[in-house]
Amino acid sequence: MQRHFCKVGEGFLVLIIVLLATGCAPGPPPPIPPGLFSAGIGWIVVGLLIWGAILLWKNPNSTKPNKTDQLTETLNAINERLTALEEKMNQLEKNKEQ
Repeated sequence: MQRHFCKVGEGFLVLIIVLLATGCAPGPPPPIPPGLFSAGIGWIVVGLLIWGAILLWKNPNSTKPNKTDQLTETLNAINERLTALEEKMNQLEKNKEQ
């Protein structure tokens, strides 16, 4: 158990040293806020635009029909067509008899 804590402590110490060293390293400049308004309001507007785009893309109010619903509708449509075809065939037979 004591070895485990020593390994975790050493790993944590190495992580802290690496983070301190990389924090001093030169890097890209911080992002420039959009020029819409002041810095804070510009980022809020950009965030709201992105959020709105995600909502429109996902469209949470749309109800996707299940595959079983589509299958049921298809079978009902086939049944209606067959019924109409049978009625036409019966009418043709009655016309031939007369």
